[in-house]
Amino acid sequence: MQCFFKKYTLHFKKPGGTSRGTLYNKDTYFIFLKDKNKLAIGECNRFIHLSYDDRDNYEEKLTEVCQQLPEKMENILPNLKDWPSVSFGVETVIKDFRNGG
Repeated sequence: MQCFFKKYTLHFKKPGGTSRGTLYNKDTYFIFLKDKNKLAIGECNRFIHLSYDDRDNYEEKLTEVCQQLPEKMENILPNLKDWPSVSFGVETVIKDFRNGG
C-alpha cells in the first residue's frame, strides 16, 4: 500500500471575505491511499491565518502521516487531535478506501 499527498492551490473567482481579511486563493492538500485496484482520496483544508493547525511544519506532518497511515489506519487518529484538518483528511481517506476508493 502506498500513501502520499499533493498540494493544490484553489484560485477563487470571487474573493472570499473572512474575519481576518480577504482570500484570493487557498492551498488545500489531498491525501492518496493506493492499493492494487483502489485509489482513495481524503482532503485536508488548511486556511492560512485561520486554521487551528496552520503551522510552518504542516507539510512535514502530512509526510509523517503518509509514512504511518498504511500500517496504522485508525490508530493514527488519536495522535492528530492537534491537527484537525489533517485528522479530517485521514478519516475521509480511510472511509473512501474501505468503500472501494
